[in-house]
Amino acid sequence: MKRIIIFPLLLASVFCLFRCNPPSDGASNTASPNYEKAARLANASSYDPQFEFQNINISTSYNLPGESLDLPVEVFQDRVIKRKEFVAKSGLPLLDPFHPISPEGSDWKKADRQYRQFLIAQQGHQYLPVFRRVGSTTILKDFALLADNSEEGKQAIAFYTNELFESGGHTTAPLVYYCLEALEGTWGDDKIKEYAQQAISASTQNPELAQMRDMPERMEREKSTATTEEIKQVEPMMAKLAEIVAEQDEYVQKLRNI
Repeated sequence: MKRIIIFPLLLASVFCLFRCNPPSDGASNTASPNYEKAARLANASSYDPQFEFQNINISTSYNLPGESLDLPVEVFQDRVIKRKEFVAKSGLPLLDPFHPISPEGSDWKKADRQYRQFLIAQQGHQYLPVFRRVGSTTILKDFALLADNSEEGKQAIAFYTNELFESGGHTTAPLVYYCLEALEGTWGDDKIKEYAQQAISASTQNPELAQMRDMPERMEREKSTATTEEIKQVEPMMAKLAEIVAEQDEYVQKLRNI
């Protein structure tokens, strides 16, 4: 009988970067793909960001606004896979901290064209909000649109900030902070404060972030049933979740002071 690994299963419902790959009983000596990803999280990243905003953590969500997170892991994974496939049809890369976009490939204007063409072609598709959230995040952060201080760049930042808010991506306080910082002088102070307040409210009401906050306590309750190897797999993931939560709180405070 296949043994269920409790820790990764719990994490999979919250943080879709860590999809569970439970080994069979006879494969316990082989590191699972999940463990290899966890080990990479524990080490310094090989990615050398060019800009400060590229250092922020993005907890990638492929959920639609208001969707339940209380699902069996297999159903959750199938949902994520289908939506990733939809986003990939656009030609834009998926958000993946393990394989970030290289500085040489960060042409935001090309990505912008792909984004807008796909937006028109897929108008009305049920997964379009997921694409808008993932695509706008990728262009702003990974394609370094936020670093473009030209008038064209500012207008594009305004467009993708709106895309982020309309698709539910404004729960990511660090990214919103850098967007609003870049739009100073383009948007009025009142509009920036209004968007900051919306992001603060969205962040504090974000069910995925709430689950991340609860995860240490849940893991502690399950610890007695886990093996040493399972605990080793989870520790770097837990450290990353704690980092995301702490960073989110830090940038919520920065948004309050905008």
